[in-house]
Amino acid sequence: MRLHFSRTCAAVLLVSSLSTAHAQLDGTALPTKYSGFSAAVQTCQTGYGNANVQNVPGIVSGSELDAMYVSADAESLWIGITGNLPSQLAFGESIVIFLQTVPGGAPGLSNVVNVTTLAGDGGGFIALQSLNGMVLDSAFIPDKVLVFNRYYDGNATNSYFNAWDMAQASPYAYNPGHVAQTPTTACALLDACISDDVCIMSAYMNATNLAGVDADETKDGAVQQGLAATALKGLRVRLSRNCFQINDPVIQIMALVVSPDHSISNQFLPTLTNGEDPVAPACYIGYTDSENPGSPPNLDTMTGNQYATVNLAAPGHDTAPNLTAGGGDGSGSDNIPAQWGAGALVATQTIHTCFGDAQNGTVELATPGSELNQLFVRNADLPASDNYLHLAITGNLERNGNKVYILIDSKAGGENPFIDTNGDDSMTTWNGRGFDTGFLPDFAYVFNVSGGTAYFDMYDIETNVKTYLGSVGVNTAGGVLDGGTNVNNDLFSLNNTNTAGVAGFPAGTGDPLTATTGLEARISMTELGVNLAGGGVCPNIGVMVILGNQSGEYLSNQCLPGFVAGTGNINNDPTTKFNFGDNTQVAGAFVGAQFVSYTARRIGDLTGDCCINNADVAKLIEVLLGTETNGQMKFRADMNQDSRNDGRDVKLFVDRLIATNPCN
Repeated sequence: MRLHFSRTCAAVLLVSSLSTAHAQLDGTALPTKYSGFSAAVQTCQTGYGNANVQNVPGIVSGSELDAMYVSADAESLWIGITGNLPSQLAFGESIVIFLQTVPGGAPGLSNVVNVTTLAGDGGGFIALQSLNGMVLDSAFIPDKVLVFNRYYDGNATNSYFNAWDMAQASPYAYNPGHVAQTPTTACALLDACISDDVCIMSAYMNATNLAGVDADETKDGAVQQGLAATALKGLRVRLSRNCFQINDPVIQIMALVVSPDHSISNQFLPTLTNGEDPVAPACYIGYTDSENPGSPPNLDTMTGNQYATVNLAAPGHDTAPNLTAGGGDGSGSDNIPAQWGAGALVATQTIHTCFGDAQNGTVELATPGSELNQLFVRNADLPASDNYLHLAITGNLERNGNKVYILIDSKAGGENPFIDTNGDDSMTTWNGRGFDTGFLPDFAYVFNVSGGTAYFDMYDIETNVKTYLGSVGVNTAGGVLDGGTNVNNDLFSLNNTNTAGVAGFPAGTGDPLTATTGLEARISMTELGVNLAGGGVCPNIGVMVILGNQSGEYLSNQCLPGFVAGTGNINNDPTTKFNFGDNTQVAGAFVGAQFVSYTARRIGDLTGDCCINNADVAKLIEVLLGTETNGQMKFRADMNQDSRNDGRDVKLFVDRLIATNPCN
C-alpha cells in the first residue's frame, strides 16, 4: 500500500506522538503539531453545511427540567427550577407551573385543565392553550398557572412571564411582562421586575445551563438523576403571597415543558416514571389537539403523582433563598441548589430530555455544518513503547446526529465487502459496501456530538462487537473518556470551534488548509493488533475517514482521502451498496483511492527498517546539525518528544540503540 499525495479531492492524515508523559490532546493547532505528516488535503466543498459563527451568549437550544426547589417567607413564595429553554417565543417551548393554593381545590375547578375562559396572547398563552383538556392527578386541582418562555430579537434575549388565576378566569395585572436576559441587580433581587400595581411578581431565567439530564434514554433512572443534580442554573420566581392569595401553608405544585404544537414533553417535575417515559423519537406523552387521536393525556392513570405537596412552614421550605449564595450575577438563578439548599428540594428528574439536550449557541459548542478538511497520521507516544497510533482531523461536526466514521486496516484479514451483524444501525447500514483493493478494514471508530459532549464507539469488524468507549466534553483538553469501556486507554479530544476550511455549497470550495482545529485521537496499537517490535518490514496501517448521518445509510461528500472535485453527497439509499473501489460508480466520484496507507515506524528509526541501529546514527547527526530538515525525520529523532532536536536526545538515542541491538 502507498500513500497518495496527488489527488483531486484528497485529504490529510496525521498521527502524533506528543510527549514522554502523554501530553494532553486538545484538538488545536493540528497542522503545526503534525507538520510533515500530511498525506492528503480535501478539495471538495462540504455537502453537510458550512460552519458559521453563532456567537450569541445565552442562546441555548433544547428544553429540560432538572430539579425543583420551593421555599417561602411571610411575604413571598419562591420557586427555583434548574434547566433550560430555547430562545424562541411563539414557536418555542415553554415552562408551565401549576399551583394549587386552595385546600381541596377552588370551587368550580377540577383536575381537568380548562383554559377556554382565559384570555391572553403570545407564546405563553399558546403554550397554555396546548394543555387544555389534559387530565391531572385526581387530587391535584390547580388554581394558579404560570408560563415562562424566551425570545431573541437579534439584539438581546428577553424572558417572558405570564400568570393567570384559573378560579377567577383572569390574568394578573402584569400579563404579559418581560425582563431582559441580563437584569439589573435591583430588578433581579427586588420585586420590581414585573409590576403594574400592588400585585407583584419577580422572575428571572438564567438559560445558559448545559449540564443536567441528556437525551440518551439508555441512561434513564438513577443515572439521569445524577446528571440532573449537576445542573445549577435555571428559572427563579418570586410570587407575592398576598397578591396570589397563598394563605394556607400547604400547597401543591407541578412543572412541565410544553410545545406550541400541542405536544406535551416528558419533562415533568415531579418526574414521570421510567416505564411511562415515551420512547424516542416520539418523546411526548400526548397531544391536546383534535388532529391526534388518543389525546389528551391522562396523568391520573400514571404511576405515582405528577405533583409535589409542600408545607411552606416546614424546615427547608420556611425561609427565603439566599440569592447570593454560590452565585455571581445576583439573579438568584445561577446556582439554584446553593441558593435554596437541599432542604427545599421537592423533585429531581430521572428521565432523559426529549425536547433537545442543552446546546449553547456559541461557536464553541454549536457550530452548524459538518466538514473534514485534513487528516494526519503518525505513531509513537512514549519512545520506549511506540504503542499508540495518533490521528488528527481538522474540521467540525454538527450536533444533529451526524457521525464521523474512521475505518482502520491494521492487521491481516478484514472484510471487503463490509459485513456487520452487531445490530447497531450505525454500521449495519454499511453491509455490502466495498472498498479499494488493498483496504480491508478491521476496526471502525465512530463519534458524534450531542450538546457539549462527544461520544465514541469502537467496532471490531471481524468479531462484529461494538464497544462504547466513552464520552468527553467538547473543547476539553486531555482526551480522557468517561463512562465507557476503554481498557486500552484510548484518548479523544474534539475542538469543535472551526469555521474555516472548505466552504458549503454554493459558496465555492474554500481552503481546507485554513482549518486548524478538530479531532485528536490516540489509539492503542495493541487494540489494533499492531506490533512494532523487531526489525524487517515496518507494518502498514490503512485509514479512511468519511462523514455520514446518524445511521450511516446517508454518506456525505466529505471523505478523507476525498472524492473527485465537485462530487455531491454520495448516498441516501441504504439499498445501494456501492463500492469505493469501483471508479465507474457515483458518476466517477471514486477515482483514486479512498484510503491512505501509513507506515508505522519507531522513534529513533531514521532509516525506515523498523530497527534502531548504527545506520540511524549518521541520520541523527544530520538532524542535530540542521542539514536534515525533513519533518518526519526530525520528529523521529526527537527522542524525548519535547519538539526539539538537541543534545538532550543523544543519551536517550544511545540507550535505545543499546537496548534494541539486535532488533527485538
